[in-house]
Amino acid sequence: MGTNFYATYLEALTFCRQIHMNLLSIRFEEENERIYKYIREASKGTEYWTADTRLVDGFNFLWLPYGEPVNYTKWSNGQPSDVNEKCLQLWVIGDRLKWNDRPCDIRFNFICDRFDCETAASV
Repeated sequence: MGTNFYATYLEALTFCRQIHMNLLSIRFEEENERIYKYIREASKGTEYWTADTRLVDGFNFLWLPYGEPVNYTKWSNGQPSDVNEKCLQLWVIGDRLKWNDRPCDIRFNFICDRFDCETAASV
């Protein structure tokens, strides 16, 4: 579910949880491509928060809803670039969806995702 408003990382995380969903996690190439297609078709902006953060220990990125380390990545060149940028943002660059670390207090669009217990258990 895409949103029509901007939020900080923590506001986006809270909003998704309040509607019994999670902030978007992208754990596979297929998910990244599906989200890129959705963003292109929705035409609601080019920058989105994901649930990936290094707020837990300050250094390692983690998919917060799953408590899993990030194994699949799609970082932009030179990213992640700053340990003080603790939250992962998606951005459309040309014809690709890439990842970038950003400060968590910036406001971006975001996508809420329904948590799938079966998918989480099978990984």
